[in-house]
Amino acid sequence: MKSVFVVCALLGMVALLAAAQAVPVLDRSCPAQGPSVQPKGQPPTDDSMWTVLDSVSIGASPRAFWRGLCLDPNGVNFWVTSGDDSTIIQKRDLATGSLVLSFPGHALEGPYGIIRFGDSLCVTSYNAGHFDFYDTLGNFSRTMSSPVSDIRGIDWDGSKFWVTSTSSLAIFTMSQSGTLLKTLTPTSPPVWIGSFTLDRTYPNRVWVAPSTPGVDDIHFCSFDTSANTYTILATFSQPTGGGGYPGGFAFHGPVVGGSYIYDIGRSGTWLWRVKVHEPAGYKVMLAFSDNVDTQYVWQLAQTLRDSSSGEFSAVDTYGFSTRAAFPAAQWYAAGYRAIFVYTNTYPLDSVQVGDSLAAFIEDGGGVVDAIASMITPWNIAGRYRRQYSPFTNQGTYSGSDSMTVVHYPSHPIMSGVTSVGYTGSLGSNNAHGNLRGANSVCLAEWGHNNRTVAACFDSGGHRAAALGIFPMWHYTGYPNTGQWVRLYVNALLWVASAPTGVQEPKPGPKLALFKAAGPNPFRSRALLSYALPREARVSLRVYATDGRLVRTLADGYQAAGPHQTVWDGCDDLGRVSGHGVYYCRLQAGALDATTKLVKVE
Repeated sequence: MKSVFVVCALLGMVALLAAAQAVPVLDRSCPAQGPSVQPKGQPPTDDSMWTVLDSVSIGASPRAFWRGLCLDPNGVNFWVTSGDDSTIIQKRDLATGSLVLSFPGHALEGPYGIIRFGDSLCVTSYNAGHFDFYDTLGNFSRTMSSPVSDIRGIDWDGSKFWVTSTSSLAIFTMSQSGTLLKTLTPTSPPVWIGSFTLDRTYPNRVWVAPSTPGVDDIHFCSFDTSANTYTILATFSQPTGGGGYPGGFAFHGPVVGGSYIYDIGRSGTWLWRVKVHEPAGYKVMLAFSDNVDTQYVWQLAQTLRDSSSGEFSAVDTYGFSTRAAFPAAQWYAAGYRAIFVYTNTYPLDSVQVGDSLAAFIEDGGGVVDAIASMITPWNIAGRYRRQYSPFTNQGTYSGSDSMTVVHYPSHPIMSGVTSVGYTGSLGSNNAHGNLRGANSVCLAEWGHNNRTVAACFDSGGHRAAALGIFPMWHYTGYPNTGQWVRLYVNALLWVASAPTGVQEPKPGPKLALFKAAGPNPFRSRALLSYALPREARVSLRVYATDGRLVRTLADGYQAAGPHQTVWDGCDDLGRVSGHGVYYCRLQAGALDATTKLVKVE
């Protein structure tokens, strides 16, 4: 009956959320989880990492104390255990705290931790020393013995369990079948140890909490699986009125806006949301048409990444000199926010490259092109050339030169750039009259003939930059000099941080379609587009026709403005879904809309 209700609800929603199409992206197999987002350097270890945001009421625990806590993959519910001897397991609404489902544990055992494990729930029992497994309707399925006594907190990293033990103050890892793998001991012992969660934004980081009345500490820790130790980096206090020491907490992130912990006190009546990490850095694509050994391109990518002070979470490369496909139009949906493009050979289809770059800009990203990208016959054509390139045309110049004039030293692209030069590489003949009108600005120029070092285009949140220095540092005898790397990094950061240009929507539909993305049915990947009138908690989920949840695509707070998400046709476990009809449902505050997707072979 429950599945029938979900299907009827989905079929009854007619507001349009998205369009779907086959999306050409870089080859990769279906991931078991969503694409990872790398951190912005090392996290701070002071109180700026612990900002209490909001809470919802969940009432008093029905059995002595609240214990474990985990988030459901559907993005709208959480699970919590209650009890000291007898066990109650509850499913609640994450936005309101209201009860959705409640069922008793199968035995009189003290519960502590709880996690979602595939299609099951796994609950630790601290006074029985084992794991109990249930399905999500409350049916008990099995018990697994633990090699660790007095087990408390638990998490699962996709390949192994992590558990804590109060008696030894240690963190243990064990296989799916319960075999002990590692024992991590503290370098500076905490006061007992109970609740536990992995930090999914930073590698080798975990969160633990004592299980001692009157101690409301929450520890942020590093761990070393070679030395078999963990170390407390920072200690924070549970939110005021949390209700004693933490009964359970769960990590959520990284998502738009940062990373968060949901926390519930042992004797509390509130579920708290706490921000623990700022958003991750920008992803950059280095796209090139060049016959140079790709190791030099990788070195350039590494140089840009290492020089960004953590602002670039990744700099990936894509060569298009021998590829007809240039999928820049879909990179924004894959998390990229800036493209650095240059050419030193003929693109196979310069119009398609330019059209795809223009689409990337219109989605919210930004483009930086190096000199030869606009020089015939290596030029990039299409809509990028006609609409967004800072210049209407370019020429060539060969010979040594250096920057002599900086017109806008306070512009972000020129920050820290006081000296730039090159020897024998290509330059441009761009006089200021070749700029694309009022939305283009010459920031700095070379010593010869008013040629431009850097120029930018900025209109309505659409940003592009053109740099008059080609990345030829890998060619013997043609070195770039001065702060040329800083210039590249500055330009990429500037275009990546472009404002959306989205304004408060006018009266009309509450949910605005951001972009019609092409035909539906789709074969392998569907692009979902929507716009939010204001910041909201967003749940974006794909369902099968029988009401079964297939994939959670978004789960967390998102900023106002346009958003895009790609469904790769896989479920939450990374398995490729069969062809047929699916329904994608968006919930964002009071907004609720569904679209039908048809997957074909």
